[in-house]
Amino acid sequence: MVKSELTSSFFKTYLSYNESTGKFFWLERPDSMFDDWRQARRWNGHFAGKESGSVNMQPDGYCKIKIGLVGKTFALHRVAALYLDLIETYGNNKDIDHIDGNPLNNKAENLRACSRSINLRNHKISSKNTSGITGVSFHRNSGKFNASVRDFSKRISLGYFDTIFEAACARRSWELLRGYTKRHI
Repeated sequence: MVKSELTSSFFKTYLSYNESTGKFFWLERPDSMFDDWRQARRWNGHFAGKESGSVNMQPDGYCKIKIGLVGKTFALHRVAALYLDLIETYGNNKDIDHIDGNPLNNKAENLRACSRSINLRNHKISSKNTSGITGVSFHRNSGKFNASVRDFSKRISLGYFDTIFEAACARRSWELLRGYTKRHI
């Protein structure tokens, strides 16, 4: 089994997905998945119908699930994307973006498949930011506010402005033209 080539049919053998809550639940497994019928009864009695996914919380906030028979761990948002037909295989090169920025919210309405560059546009403001606005900083030498952006790892200055409001407007105009989300303000 190559993890990156798995499709939704593999996961649908083990899990059910509730699109409105974003939760996964273990399905009952047939006796054929176990060494004997006693193991099947024990497993099904303990897990079938219960929520899955809280097994392996990652430091980055994403929730993963380990599926016993295959002994591999899977990110739940990527599994949800398979159920929603956002991607064709688990290892698809598209990112799965949590629109609201909450990695635990795997509801259908909160997930979208996108490129890495689009996904990076939907990130929280940096903890190092002192102006409170992404891409706006105070330039001490000129006494003005600078609005800048990074586009494909290249820094682009949008200009220097007398007020933070003007700099923020310049930055936001640039973002809106390039498809940034509301959360990226």
